[in-house]
Amino acid sequence: PIYLLAKNYKANALKSSQSSVLVPYPQFNTTVFVERNEPDELRYTRIFGTIILSSLPGCLITLLVYKLSFLIIKEKRLSILTAVVMGLSSILFPYSTVMMGNTLSTFLWLTGFYLLNFSKSENCKRFLLSGIFMGTSVMVDYLAIFPTLFLAILILEYRNVKNSWFFFVGLGISVLPLVIYNLANFSNPIFVPYNYMDPAIFPCNYGKR
Repeated sequence: PIYLLAKNYKANALKSSQSSVLVPYPQFNTTVFVERNEPDELRYTRIFGTIILSSLPGCLITLLVYKLSFLIIKEKRLSILTAVVMGLSSILFPYSTVMMGNTLSTFLWLTGFYLLNFSKSENCKRFLLSGIFMGTSVMVDYLAIFPTLFLAILILEYRNVKNSWFFFVGLGISVLPLVIYNLANFSNPIFVPYNYMDPAIFPCNYGKR
């Protein structure tokens, strides 16, 4: 979303030192070009997108951490403390203030984990929904594939094999759009699109191609 917004706002204008300024993002060890006199529409869109895609998922992650902690340790005060520390004293806080996919991906993954382990719904539905949430998490941020693969191995090892297949069906359903997109644009189902990010808009380690 950030890329599309910036691209639509003309990369050449962002590169002009007369109309833009470099703003440091120390929490991410990078800088970005920001327009000094950006239109209200762009500003409101950026704020609204940040709230929906980062801030709100960050709040919901804190609630999920409380819920999971309480279900595991059965101690309300300690669960509240764990959620507060997670929300205010971890990397979750800075990542909830900018429009990036990391926070949304983490929320989707934790939701899938909660459904898989603590939901009271029927087994087939629970495994299917968990797979969909975790697959969508991978689609938002590739790094989510590592905990997802680890959990998938545990499911095959310790869970009912019959119900486990619904989890993989859910994964396939949610990841399929990303695979089709990569095949159509890059002829590679597991290609990383970060390599084609415009360095004029994102002057960091991306955009090498």
